[in-house]
Amino acid sequence: MRFASRGFSLHAATRVEATDRVQLEKLCRYVIRPPLAAGRLQILDAEHVAFSLQSIGSDGTYQIVLSPEELLEKLAALVPPPRLNLVRYHGVLAPNASGRAQAAARGSLHPRSDGIDWPGQSCWRGCSHSR
Repeated sequence: MRFASRGFSLHAATRVEATDRVQLEKLCRYVIRPPLAAGRLQILDAEHVAFSLQSIGSDGTYQIVLSPEELLEKLAALVPPPRLNLVRYHGVLAPNASGRAQAAARGSLHPRSDGIDWPGQSCWRGCSHSR
């Protein structure tokens, strides 16, 4: 069940019994978790903030140094606009793509749609292909 008001949506399918203290604590910990890991952000001085990356980049980058305004700018870009679907399709599955109907047609992407039974090629789970 989802409720929406003023651009915010609430997913209300999760519920916890009042007496289930363990599940209530799990839910509270999930709801109040910070947007950034506490150990990743380091204030260097009044004009610089260092953010440690989760993994080292291919060029050896492990940390980026930004001004506080730049950090807020990058975080604000991650917030989706109100009343916008979070699932976005690109390429052939985009709403206005010219080949969407052919690509999304049921069974058109079947591995054996060419009629040739390749040895060793198996269908994915849920496939109704008969041998």
